[in-house]
Amino acid sequence: MPDTDPNWQCPPYSVRLSKRAQRISLRLSVHGELEVVLPLSSREVDVPALLYSKRAWLRKAQQRIARRPSAHSTDPAIPDSLHLAAIDETWSISHDPNAPARLDEIAQRVLSIGGNPDTARELLRQWLLKQGRRHLEPWLNRIAADTGIGYHGLTLRTQRGRWGSCSSKGRINLNAALLFLPAQLVRHVLVHELCHRRHLNHSARFWALVASHDPDYAKSRAAMRGAWQSVPGWLNAATRRR
Repeated sequence: MPDTDPNWQCPPYSVRLSKRAQRISLRLSVHGELEVVLPLSSREVDVPALLYSKRAWLRKAQQRIARRPSAHSTDPAIPDSLHLAAIDETWSISHDPNAPARLDEIAQRVLSIGGNPDTARELLRQWLLKQGRRHLEPWLNRIAADTGIGYHGLTLRTQRGRWGSCSSKGRINLNAALLFLPAQLVRHVLVHELCHRRHLNHSARFWALVASHDPDYAKSRAAMRGAWQSVPGWLNAATRRR
């Protein structure tokens, strides 16, 4: 590809092949991470040439992100407390960097964490995953029963840039950081992913199905654009290290 724009520099990117994608799409996350999504039929596409052709769009999108306030907390310090808004629980935290590396629930909604900051963040991340399994899985099961839409297994992770996904085999992946969001937004994500069991796309039929189970989905969808601000910095730091 001849480079006729001396100011153009191809940004770092990742490529994902998708069975359900019907066209090539570019996804620039709130963190500035660029993902190129290709349908299986387009696996031979020249990605650098594609990005060059979309350079004007990319520049504008990157400028919009740069002008925004921080999309997520960047403070990696172990907090004194954390609030799981989805289930309306607040936990107090005591961290001793000189104590053995472990995390204990020493009283009702009180955590004691030992170990250096990196170790403590990872212990807290693992604890959050357990809370996700404890609360998000039953929640998903209730909505599945209410909607009549089943699924085939659940994976809990901590991720940057994605709240959930549904595979072509019916397995749902959820971000344990959903616990930091208001309950109505969590329900919106769970309904969204379950509806992908019927439609592995974002077609008009998919959104009609979402609307039938989540009438206010448009408001929730708009609110999700700023939802990453609710993810604490310690979790972002722990997730980046993995």
